[in-house]
Amino acid sequence: MIVPSLRHAATLIAAAILLAAAPVRAQLGPRVFDTNRLDTRAPRLGERAPATPIAPAVVAEDREAGPFTRVEISGGGSLDALRVQGVVRPYLGRRLGREELQRLATEVGGQYEEGGLAIFALLVPRQGDDGVLRLQAVEGTVGDIVIQGDTEGADLSLIQAYAQRMAAERPLRRVTLERYLLLMNDIPGRRVIGRLDPMGGAAGAARLVLTVERINIVYGFGIDNLGNRSLGNVQGFVSLGLNALFGEGDSTRIGYGFPTDFRRFTFFTASHRAPIGTDGASVTVSANHLQTHETRRSSLEGEALTASVLFSYPVIRTADENLTVSAGLDVLETDQLLTGLIAAKEATRVLRAGATYSLSDGATRAGAVSLVVSQGLDIAGARQRLEFFYGDPSFTKATAVFAFNQALFDGTLVLRVRAAGQLTGERLPSSELFTVGGVQFGRAFSAGSIAGDTGYAGSLALALPLSFLPEAGSVVEVLRRSEIYGFVDYGRTLAHRPVPAPRGDRAASAGFGTNITVARNLFLTLEAARAIVEPRTVPGEGWRFVVAFRREI
Repeated sequence: MIVPSLRHAATLIAAAILLAAAPVRAQLGPRVFDTNRLDTRAPRLGERAPATPIAPAVVAEDREAGPFTRVEISGGGSLDALRVQGVVRPYLGRRLGREELQRLATEVGGQYEEGGLAIFALLVPRQGDDGVLRLQAVEGTVGDIVIQGDTEGADLSLIQAYAQRMAAERPLRRVTLERYLLLMNDIPGRRVIGRLDPMGGAAGAARLVLTVERINIVYGFGIDNLGNRSLGNVQGFVSLGLNALFGEGDSTRIGYGFPTDFRRFTFFTASHRAPIGTDGASVTVSANHLQTHETRRSSLEGEALTASVLFSYPVIRTADENLTVSAGLDVLETDQLLTGLIAAKEATRVLRAGATYSLSDGATRAGAVSLVVSQGLDIAGARQRLEFFYGDPSFTKATAVFAFNQALFDGTLVLRVRAAGQLTGERLPSSELFTVGGVQFGRAFSAGSIAGDTGYAGSLALALPLSFLPEAGSVVEVLRRSEIYGFVDYGRTLAHRPVPAPRGDRAASAGFGTNITVARNLFLTLEAARAIVEPRTVPGEGWRFVVAFRREI
């Protein structure tokens, strides 16, 4: 057997990475090669508020009343009596005028808001002379549902089901209102704006008005130089999405990836997402096919295929807090040959389960963390054969991804922190390795420049949004939607035995760039990065200049 160099091994690993999806990225956005595998996808940051609840209607009587020795609230089953007593206590023992009654009612109404009700009103009727301050609380519900906008010929069954869940809750809580309005906006190709209007003749009832926008056909494209020497530095993609092809809530995506030298490889991807029930659960099935060809510049030749099924459920879905649990199965079959040197024949069947939690204050900071456990299954022809090491298809690993954004100086600057890590005690298939190099960690190096069974990486970026520029023409408007940034990153990997020395490696880089929002969903990134710490197994490349132009679906 010929023992290959680590550079040759990296070539095959690069091909595996193409099918496995690159590590989480913050700046450059998704590419068609990202298969959205559970252990590599980025946690989502930030949400928008879905609707404005009805403001509490307060009616105070128009004369001085009291003094009062105690308070009675009718219809306020959701209020905490002790907290209400604390609010009312300063108003007892004296006569109250209209303004003071108004202030008292507003403060008591604030307890409803803190208690999480979406619709409420607090009425102050005319008071008697028995020393009892009487307040009437109205805890609201959805009494009617109106769906308007782009609805002609549309299947609105899922939106209607979400709305009915809001109508069924009595009284309606804010967390329920937010959950189902956000789930409506999670429907592919749907944008739903919710509004609550008072209804005449029904105490506490509100009309839920939903305005729907639909986009049933979407497309994306892009080109960048984020590839590698083996598969071509400059790569492009085109993609097409069809929403509600078979029913509301489903989404079908197809894509094609290619190098500028079309002979090197072809990459096809397809996926279909469908809802399960009417509480936000979904299932996604996908398949990807990579065919590499030997050329004058590359001796890599072979074929790789992945297929996956993924189930997800949003346990918590609000504007500020989210928790999603997921589980799925990934299958990979690859047979790659680096002519005359090394062969990689790998078949993996991997069960994955994980959770993603995010928290945001809606204005200045947002954070998210994703934890995934992967279990390889030694079934159905699973195998791992890469000439420079052997491993067990029945492996176990844990992966974590962290993201945090913080606005500084009233939004003048934005701090972005990203981190990822992987832990295992076993040799892993090449498609399961932790890699450094590419668009997130080790950005001065090509994708997968160093790889190991275990590893960690982090990056720190500081961005300056250009929204402070004066409004002056279309060119300046584009700049106002853009930002400039600087970054530094570091990553380390460790390969378990048996493996050629050195078992561990590390890389670090720093650089700067700009993200330009040319138009809606159309982005241009220009970046320059240079190595701070060069890997032992990868020669220095000097400055790395990145150009990425893309339209996202």
